[in-house]
Amino acid sequence: MKNEKILLVEDEGVVALDIEQRLTQLGYVMVGTADTATAALELARTGRPDLVLMDIRIRGALDGVDLARDLAARHELPVVFLTGNADEATLRRAVEAEPYGYVLKPFELRTLEATIQTALFRFRAEARHQGMRRWLGDTMRAIPDAVVATDLERRVTFLNRAAERLLKLTLAEALGRPLSEVLPDLEVSRAVSAMAARSDAPEVERFSRELVGQRFDVSVAPIASEANTMTGVVVLLCGR
Repeated sequence: MKNEKILLVEDEGVVALDIEQRLTQLGYVMVGTADTATAALELARTGRPDLVLMDIRIRGALDGVDLARDLAARHELPVVFLTGNADEATLRRAVEAEPYGYVLKPFELRTLEATIQTALFRFRAEARHQGMRRWLGDTMRAIPDAVVATDLERRVTFLNRAAERLLKLTLAEALGRPLSEVLPDLEVSRAVSAMAARSDAPEVERFSRELVGQRFDVSVAPIASEANTMTGVVVLLCGR
């Protein structure tokens, strides 16, 4: 048994009953079926589904595309669209809502199951990745030494709290600006530029500099992806 909870949004009663029976047959737990956006939002709040299976065309002022955006914003729920004869403009809007999949009517049971499982896997993987990013961001912000990160164009992508205090700039003020404007030191700029120009992930470069009237041990290191491809450079400033 899968036991994942599904919310079905479908305004045709016979179709809704058929889909609900199929989902139950596959081992899913139904939190309910809604035929309007209002009913769907209430079921999402009370039933806490793992996924929403939604027809694009439903009754009421909001269609399935509008509702998908609302559910994502309020409850961070993945949505799989049920699509039939939607017009091109509606389908374009559906793509912009960033659903986790589509099921074309009429559909086979195996197709429905594969689409739901793929959507759930993708959603959980993204949630783990976002959680890790938040944890890493919180950790970086808490480091007592100043941390400045840039992309390969030497534009600032991150400052931690210590760097904000040191440079007298907030992250919002520094974001996207050239490093040479935010941290105007020729040696730091040279080291970052040399590292960003490398095609591989080079070793950390370390040196000592006096910045804003204080001596710092400076470390310049690559930011690399899992494939060992450089995506940016990080500068660590440790005060003596």
